Amino acid sequence: MSEVVIKTTPADANIERAILGCCILSKESYFKALEFIHDSYFYVPSHQQIFEAVKNLYESNQPVDYMTLSIELEKRGILEIVGGFLYLSDIVSSLPSLAHLESYLNLGFEYSQRRDLIKLGSKIIDDAYSREKEFDRLIDEAEKLILAVNQKKAINNLTHIQETANKRFDRYSRIKDGEKLEDDEKVLTGYIALDGILKIYNNDFVIIGARPAQGNTTLAFNVAIGICRQNQLKNESKPVLIFSLEMSKDEIVDKMISMLSGISKYKLDEGLTNDQEWDRVQDAVIALNKTPIYVDDLASSTANQMLASARRVKAQHKEIGAIIIDYLQLAESEVNELNRVQEISKISRTCKKMAMELKTPVIALSQLSRKVEERQNKRPQLSDLRESGSLEQDANSVVFIYRDEYYNSDSTKTRIAEIIIAKQRRGPTGTIEMYFDGELSRFTSLEK
Repeated sequence: MSEVVIKTTPADANIERAILGCCILSKESYFKALEFIHDSYFYVPSHQQIFEAVKNLYESNQPVDYMTLSIELEKRGILEIVGGFLYLSDIVSSLPSLAHLESYLNLGFEYSQRRDLIKLGSKIIDDAYSREKEFDRLIDEAEKLILAVNQKKAINNLTHIQETANKRFDRYSRIKDGEKLEDDEKVLTGYIALDGILKIYNNDFVIIGARPAQGNTTLAFNVAIGICRQNQLKNESKPVLIFSLEMSKDEIVDKMISMLSGISKYKLDEGLTNDQEWDRVQDAVIALNKTPIYVDDLASSTANQMLASARRVKAQHKEIGAIIIDYLQLAESEVNELNRVQEISKISRTCKKMAMELKTPVIALSQLSRKVEERQNKRPQLSDLRESGSLEQDANSVVFIYRDEYYNSDSTKTRIAEIIIAKQRRGPTGTIEMYFDGELSRFTSLEK
């Protein structure tokens, strides 16, 4: 006969009482508690009611002790319901220590999270049994709900500006004195000329915009491998994530094999490689296998789904080297009622949020308006960003690609691409030239 296991709800009334006692005795403790306490934080209903009364007293700039609190609860008609004057007095008199508040809050928060997970588990089970929702939607909703459980704790990121100001002044002083300092926040692509003008930092949202056939996807993939190589030189293995909404994983890897081996996809498809070339292909595959690049080619991905996937990678690997989205206008909208401009604005804001939350650059490819083709000078401008001015507003940097030979048959700039830095918050605007080989999916630096 199997043993019956009795499950108890995760909760501790004594911990809740200790938290309330700290809040009653100390305004500082109350403000600390606000970082943790949410609607379902307290398991005992009367404790939530007491906390709401404490909150009202503090927000009304009234003194808070068990006497004023009992008057407030009596006004609300619930003093006896929550235990009366003696219960409030006991909460304060039995408080172990104000110094242990954070421990109490963390314990209470963990219990509330566990209860939330139990409720979510029941909901997920019910939804799975009902079969009313498509399986993919069921999984997506369950994932969002579970991730949301950990978002309830408020993050107090407010610090006095003095700390940061002194830190930055110290850095500038050392640079002024001739010290060569590494910028740990800066992300290098490996292209010396590009890194010399384009300043990419860990929480930047960067847009690469171009008309079709200019090489924007190729540049993004070259940058992805370049970032991985630069990190490997520092003995770091930060994953680079590629969300491809247009190309399959096979197509992406084909481009990267051609780029690394110097062998065209045509030769690979037709089996025309000689022994020496085949060795280079094998070396390229070995190099790719050692490169921490992760690819998602789900064409129907939304910006929030990409954010959720990136959060999981961040939780597993602690840091992310970069996130590349190819391309932004193909991301699915989660709200059908929005018009296209509103959709792109929402996607743009999510990309910016992704960069800042995960502390990694998000590099998104973007379509440009057809108006480019109508001008005599076909070089892209910021106004060409398609369907939303919010892209220009949200982006830390906007990079355009222009190839003159594509538009002018008599151009002297054969296989030369202009990389135009049209906007940059942390550095200058300007243009550099790079060698472009579409057959090998390569951008390389030009030797001056």
